[in-house]
Amino acid sequence: MIIYLKEQGAKVTRHGELLVISKDDKVIGNIHLFKIDGVVIIGRVHLSHDVLTAFLLKGIDTAFLSTKGKLYGRLIGTNSKNIILRMKQYQMVQNEPYCVEFSKEIISAKIRNMIRVLKEFYKNHPDPILHDTAQKLNQWFRKIENKNKTNTILGIEGSASALYFSCFKHMIRSDLTFKGRIKHPPGDEINALLSFTYVLLGNEITNRLYAHGFDPYIGLYHGIQYGRPSLSMDIIEEFRPLVDRFIIRLVNLKVYRSEHFQKKNGGIYLSTESLKEFLTHYEKWLHKKDSMNRTLRDIIDKQILHLSECLKKELPYKPFF
Repeated sequence: MIIYLKEQGAKVTRHGELLVISKDDKVIGNIHLFKIDGVVIIGRVHLSHDVLTAFLLKGIDTAFLSTKGKLYGRLIGTNSKNIILRMKQYQMVQNEPYCVEFSKEIISAKIRNMIRVLKEFYKNHPDPILHDTAQKLNQWFRKIENKNKTNTILGIEGSASALYFSCFKHMIRSDLTFKGRIKHPPGDEINALLSFTYVLLGNEITNRLYAHGFDPYIGLYHGIQYGRPSLSMDIIEEFRPLVDRFIIRLVNLKVYRSEHFQKKNGGIYLSTESLKEFLTHYEKWLHKKDSMNRTLRDIIDKQILHLSECLKKELPYKPFF
């Protein structure tokens, strides 16, 4: 399981195979090490030397985030011994035709899923704008097929995303504001929820890429840029509309209101208490099973394993959705 340590000022110590979480000299929780697959530290949480050593020795990937959702960095143990996969990854990222076909697949899937979000909402809330936007997105979808450069596909993705988010506010049935997609810093409550969830899911994907032996910083679609986990960004693309649907549902159920957010450093973010509650909703979403008894975590892991096989055998990648 992935555990989230977010109690500000808490201390985490190790007692044998048990992690003990305390604050102000009072124990507020504990968990056995063998149950932990990954750890996300949010804000000011202190880990003892013994805890850090245990995480490294047991291969427990640890991500450090600010309370605003900014990823500071990661603590990982010795890299996977799967050097053969990484060598193949380095080889295939230089194979332009393969990268183009991969890019077509993931961005086609992303646009299809955007259309699906709009159509599903339209069923219960018929709004001509949603219908028209879905039709226009379908036109962008059809343009991908004959493209032969990743930069051109990036342009199509950007145009399709801008169109999609231009009507996003028509799916919001609450008093929370959405001024269009604003990433850094998030300028309203909906952007705060979207950005934070994208960061959490991206961390999940990076964790699994490391576990399978990939280099998360070398992407087939997003390429190579200093300090950017491009392969994680590649994989998350087809899952972004699922995040959007999750946030739309939470907001429209009135789970969050304006008082759950705070202004900080020029942006809007979840308050510390609301963040704790949000992580509970997020984990439930990740563990919710579909009609085939699979969770989103299962599906992500399956797709990363699928990519591994595709690269080794130079086969085309097929998105899940």
